[in-house]
Amino acid sequence: MLDNVMEKIDLIQSALGKGKKGLSEEESRQLLSGLSVRVPESQFISKDKWESFTQTTIPSSRVVLKIVSPVIQHKTEWGGVRVLENKTPNILQAMKAMADRIGELEWNGFTLNEFIDYNRSLGHELLLGFRMTPDFGPVVVLGPGGIHTEYIAKTLSGGRLLSVFSKALHTHAASVKAELIRNDFLTLVTGGLRGQAAELSLDTLAQVILDMLELGEQLHGKGLDELEINPLVVYQNQLVVLDALAGLAPPRQEETAARPIHKIDNLLKPSTIGLIGVSQKMNPGRIILKNTLASGFQPENITIIKPGAEQIDGCRCVPAISDMEKPVDLMVLSVSANQVPGIMNDIIETENAESVILIPGGFEEKFGSREIVNTMRDNLAESRKTKWQGPVINGGNCVGVRSVPGLYDSIFIPQHKLKQAADQPDSVAIISQSGAYLVSMLDRLQGVSPQYAVSIGNQTDLTLADYVAFLKDHTDVRVFGIYCEGLKPGDGRRLLKLSTELKEEGRNIVFYSGGKTKEGARATASHTASVAGDYQVLESLFSQCGVLLAEALDDFEDLIELSTFLNAYEKKGLSCGALSNAGFECVAIADNLGLFKLSQYTEAQNAMLLEVLQEARVDHIVDLHNPLDLTPMMTDRGFGKVLEVVLDGEDVDLGVFGIVPVTPALNTLQKNDGHKEDLESKHSIVQLLLELKEKADKPWIVVVDSGQTYNPMVDKLKSAKIPTFRKMDRAMRLLGQYYRAVYQER
Repeated sequence: MLDNVMEKIDLIQSALGKGKKGLSEEESRQLLSGLSVRVPESQFISKDKWESFTQTTIPSSRVVLKIVSPVIQHKTEWGGVRVLENKTPNILQAMKAMADRIGELEWNGFTLNEFIDYNRSLGHELLLGFRMTPDFGPVVVLGPGGIHTEYIAKTLSGGRLLSVFSKALHTHAASVKAELIRNDFLTLVTGGLRGQAAELSLDTLAQVILDMLELGEQLHGKGLDELEINPLVVYQNQLVVLDALAGLAPPRQEETAARPIHKIDNLLKPSTIGLIGVSQKMNPGRIILKNTLASGFQPENITIIKPGAEQIDGCRCVPAISDMEKPVDLMVLSVSANQVPGIMNDIIETENAESVILIPGGFEEKFGSREIVNTMRDNLAESRKTKWQGPVINGGNCVGVRSVPGLYDSIFIPQHKLKQAADQPDSVAIISQSGAYLVSMLDRLQGVSPQYAVSIGNQTDLTLADYVAFLKDHTDVRVFGIYCEGLKPGDGRRLLKLSTELKEEGRNIVFYSGGKTKEGARATASHTASVAGDYQVLESLFSQCGVLLAEALDDFEDLIELSTFLNAYEKKGLSCGALSNAGFECVAIADNLGLFKLSQYTEAQNAMLLEVLQEARVDHIVDLHNPLDLTPMMTDRGFGKVLEVVLDGEDVDLGVFGIVPVTPALNTLQKNDGHKEDLESKHSIVQLLLELKEKADKPWIVVVDSGQTYNPMVDKLKSAKIPTFRKMDRAMRLLGQYYRAVYQER
């Protein structure tokens, strides 16, 4: 427990009460008391007394003079920092020069600081920053420091230079050190450079991180927005604070009110459904009704609220919500936005629905009076305090939900316009903020048919983390595909914990986040937020708990397919058996190995491979090595035998198989009068791959490098749940990302 907590809170609250947006350097240093860092001696000289300055209390032979001004954030760049001999005339002269330069700008005085003669070579200046984020709460950032922080972060690409920490993941020294070891820059600090001895222990650095995290927890919600130490320098086997900057902001709403997420079960697997907005003619509500009936939901369990009608499509109609015989598990509202507040108030007052899907959006801002909307929100909040706990709400501004276990489909796209769910769906849930992207992806995914496809829209009530929490504990979902355009307050922190638990159970989260460009980062005076914006924080923390974070939408969909197809296999190691019938693919495999290594074939394997090559009469042109270049002359039969021999190897943990299908030696085309090939033939390479899928107990992937002519071949392989890519470098990159998440140890 760090000391002087109440004094630190009082300092922050007092500054906020005076309208300040930040603390002075001296005040910022007060927040660091109790941390495992050294704060150099300092002396403050006020604006009205500097001219009568006579001597310093600083013991060092040199001192650092700094101007104190609330309008100068980075004093070095402005010229407000000078290193001087500790002699009164020198100090007075420098103070006068700074005072003349600042002119009419607001300033408070000067500080004289102990001079720390540290080693200024690479790796000795660090940035240690604290940020209060709405998604993840307090986070700590550690990376390169000094005046070149942003430059280093931008120019030293290809490695990990910044580490981000959260109390949700890092509760002890071992978890902190595991992340520090993965940081390429920090290894200079704790591991030395070119045989030089390390000047700082990993334990010391880890303790400072834990202290900073504890400080963040203590000051969470108290008005501290940022606290940056830059530079934090390595000196005499300890960390010394040379400059500190604290930014303030009124406390944000950190989390929305708790929701009864157990009622998601009513939403995803309802026994009764109510529909509002169904027309006698075709409209979105009628499409939802038809899709739901076609999905197997029985008409006698559907109630339509529609005045003047007795039944539609075999489903009973009632005039109003209050006329319903009994409450329903799920109510779907496909109405205009201005009707939503009134209908929701009726649902809450009658307690006639356990869950609601709101299709329309904009009812909060665009339609109806503020008074009606506020009444709806107040009523919902009050219902949450009752034994009933009120309904849970999905949406608004969503396209609906498809639940195969629930036997309904409230996505308002006609079935003939969208690929339908398989009778035996995969253990996959897709949760998307964008309804349009959800339906596009559902139609595009090959070999993957999700159990649940949820368009959550604006997250008016239920959030992304709510669904992940419920599905984790109450379903057999193995792969979560999450398309996110913005997390609700506190959801990032919840997802870190949930992701860690899912990873330990061998389940995967594939995550795509919008707003990751630099233009999307907030403008700020601090280096911390400049080099570790919101997306960088999300990226670092999610990567540490095994989340597969997709950089592009194509990657997102491929990673969902890859995770689905490989989830059932035991991942025993990283030793790869690889082959192709084209040399360029063998080169691509070797160039993109990443964390994988090429397995060593045994003498028995080599003997069996040689036998196959001799039978195919290519032994004189094929050398036995890994990757194995089979050349375009290898036949279906020979190719199939080689695949089995390679995958059966004792040192082989996974297989990477490239097939360039244009060779006439392989059956890779659909049957046609213009040629004799037939990929459906039992002797074709396609059928041999399908047979290998049934026999193999190790993970493997296929690359079919070709154009549209060979789409039927790819479709056949993907429909059999064989991970299939069109480019080898892409396949190796995504396979590496998948295995990196699977094998990452906390």
